Amino acid sequence: MKKIICRLSVLLLFAITLYANSWKNALNEDCDYLSKVISEGWVCYDEAVKNGFDLDKSIKNIKKLYSKQVKHITANFNDKLNYKNGLVTYSLLNLIQGIIFEQINFKDGHYEMYNENTTFAHWNTQAFFSKLFFEKKGEKYFVYYSDNPQIKKGMEYTGNLIDLVPVIYNNEKLFRFVHFSDEKRNQVNTEVNVESRLIPLRLEKDNCIKMNDSIFLKETSSTVYICINTFEIDDKELNNQFSDLQKQISTIDFTNKDLVINLRNNLGGYENFVKEFIKNLILATMKVSPLDAQLYINETEKGIVSLMSPLLSEQVYLQYMQLSDSISEYLIAQVKNRYFELKENPRRYYIDYDSVVSKKVTENNSSINKVYVLMNNDTVSAAELVIALSYIFGQDKVCLLGNNSRGSLDYGSVFKYELPNSGIKIILPSNSNKKCNYLSKNPNWHGDTKGFYPDYWATNENILDTLVYLTKDEELRTVLADLDKGLQ
Repeated sequence: MKKIICRLSVLLLFAITLYANSWKNALNEDCDYLSKVISEGWVCYDEAVKNGFDLDKSIKNIKKLYSKQVKHITANFNDKLNYKNGLVTYSLLNLIQGIIFEQINFKDGHYEMYNENTTFAHWNTQAFFSKLFFEKKGEKYFVYYSDNPQIKKGMEYTGNLIDLVPVIYNNEKLFRFVHFSDEKRNQVNTEVNVESRLIPLRLEKDNCIKMNDSIFLKETSSTVYICINTFEIDDKELNNQFSDLQKQISTIDFTNKDLVINLRNNLGGYENFVKEFIKNLILATMKVSPLDAQLYINETEKGIVSLMSPLLSEQVYLQYMQLSDSISEYLIAQVKNRYFELKENPRRYYIDYDSVVSKKVTENNSSINKVYVLMNNDTVSAAELVIALSYIFGQDKVCLLGNNSRGSLDYGSVFKYELPNSGIKIILPSNSNKKCNYLSKNPNWHGDTKGFYPDYWATNENILDTLVYLTKDEELRTVLADLDKGLQ
């Protein structure tokens, strides 16, 4: 009996040792890969180091604190959401967020770190709308319309002007009271300052519609309307729709016509489709050579800094192989060459777009009359790049309508990484666009998590009225009759 007990004790000790080594090995593997992802795949890393960030020290702290915490964690080993390969994922997720990403002062609209039931991100600013409108007289603002019985027509607004945004209401150019917040709610309570008195208000978020992925073009006698709900063009149907759109654009005479580009609910996708779309519009409206069209785009990209490393070259290679049917052989060859070259000679370096050959648009020779871009909080990333590049057609020709966009353009070329044992996923950018021409010279851009602010704010219920007022094209009421339902 003593021998049996002794053997069982040895087996138990062995099992405990095996388990301890198991989670420690899993933790070390995840931390090693995390270190590689941050140092080789994140364009913000060097800036963070300059500001005092110590990656090695942070990784050691994560290991140390996790080892302490794991002794006190009572995890359900059958709970796949929180326990994987010997690691309690929610504990590790919180440690990485707190020790690394909360300590680095940056705002990145793309950044996400998550497992199946917890997500960390930099939430974007949204506008919450009142039913309170003001007209400007001289330098002062007075109530034009109010649904609040305490606020009468003619009362003077005495609050912060940042909360008044330009709108079209009742065929008048007015200002609407809004409240900006990153709260993930449909309504907020706030106060408005009228006649030096604070009056409580309940404001609502715009009731955004959900739209199916689709790409198409419509026309009236004076307007060309293009709807692009996605640049995640990775299936045959969407690829065909995009190709058909490009062919249609090349056959249209845009002379003195308004162009409307609907990017609402466009969550982004692949930049190469954005640039192909803009390049085709340049060719159709400016009557320049394909080379000049590309050089115009290159000029807007001056100031971009792109990180390159063996890890990133592999990510780009895999992405381009998936899209090989819709990308030029020249681009694929470039990506392949870089991938194999960095496999043989691993190194980390930056590509500076300032050296790229480019050409400025010296005179506005676009045949388009005006470009109206429709956007909302779900206009993201690559869709925001369309907004940025649309100013190629003339700074005074572009008018943004709707809500502020998501704000995911200061950084770009993002990739998703997964820690091998915990399954924690991290989305990080490899490009910094903060100093490039298409953002730094654009007054409508307010930075990541804030996005592009429209020239005229509009909710889903009045965006068609706003568009018709500005274009003076009544035909749009018929052609875009279901715009508020997301069907146009």
